[in-house]
Amino acid sequence: MTPASPRWSTDTKRLVALFTVILVGLAVYRFNFVIGPLAISLLITYLFAPVVGWIERRLRVRRTIAVLIVLMTLVMVLVLFAALLIQTVIVQARSFNLDLDAIYEQISERLAEPLVVGDVRLDLRAAFEPLRGSVSSLLQTVANRVVDVGANLAEGFIWLVFIFISTFYLLKDWRTIGRWLENTTPPGFRDDFIYLRGQIGQTWNNFFRGQLVLALAMGTLVGLAVWAIGLPNAFVIGVLFGVLEVVPNFGPVIASIPTVLIALFQGSSWMFVGNNLAFTVVVIILLFLMQQTENAILVPRILGHHLNLHPVAVLVAAIAGASLAGVLGILLASPVLATLRDIARYVGARMLDLDLYPSGSSPPSV
Repeated sequence: MTPASPRWSTDTKRLVALFTVILVGLAVYRFNFVIGPLAISLLITYLFAPVVGWIERRLRVRRTIAVLIVLMTLVMVLVLFAALLIQTVIVQARSFNLDLDAIYEQISERLAEPLVVGDVRLDLRAAFEPLRGSVSSLLQTVANRVVDVGANLAEGFIWLVFIFISTFYLLKDWRTIGRWLENTTPPGFRDDFIYLRGQIGQTWNNFFRGQLVLALAMGTLVGLAVWAIGLPNAFVIGVLFGVLEVVPNFGPVIASIPTVLIALFQGSSWMFVGNNLAFTVVVIILLFLMQQTENAILVPRILGHHLNLHPVAVLVAAIAGASLAGVLGILLASPVLATLRDIARYVGARMLDLDLYPSGSSPPSV
């Protein structure tokens, strides 16, 4: 009989654990460029895993076939939506007729009269002259960067292929990965793992459902509102507000900038309020009122009720996410913060020997 190997001492276990943490940290630091695309793959997998399971049961096909059906359908929908959106944007952009020379002439006319402050006369037009040269230089620089844009598009296509392939394998083996994680958990903590997984899953489900409803609601409301007052490109503005709604706090502000510019240089198609500047003030007031309505009514009812996060906490998390992961960090700031809160509650309950499960007897079934 082969003699049993000796058990590791406590110091050996601590050393191995420390070495593992350091190794994982170095790997994350060295290959951090993969984290973003892999996070996108995980999000797509999480969202469409139930759909794959439903197709697998409904059509009675192999899971691989169900995954291919879902992914190919998703690709076709995205391509069709992009084609329709791009076509609409091109049509409305042509109607925009944003001529930099015309804008320059408008501003020059408004600055024709010197600004008088007491005994001091300021010639603002003379100060504005260098700006035209700066804009021309900027446009020339942008034109010279076309090659870089092409390289970025090629790199983006490669990452899209990586996301597609990794999503395919994650969807195909999603249940196997879940069972492996559950079986890897020590038996004494398996109920805790199931409970915590259920809590975190509920948090992310609430976030995605709420964010989708909020984006559709705000995109529709803003689009209809600016259309009602005669602002051109109302459809594009509504889509822009709906898409940028996923960026907490900053999204509506970013979407408001082109909206205000359109109001300033194009005015309204029927609303006569004196001049474009007065109409721009009307648009700013309208956007402000809609933003306050969103913060006071829609966000608390749609997101706040489920995630229960204070707006200041979300804002700080968005800033931290932007510094760590860019746009993706901003988008996922709220659910990640809520997930950390769920984990902190679990750790706190275990450290203080409190009852973990609401029922006081057993974990909820997942």
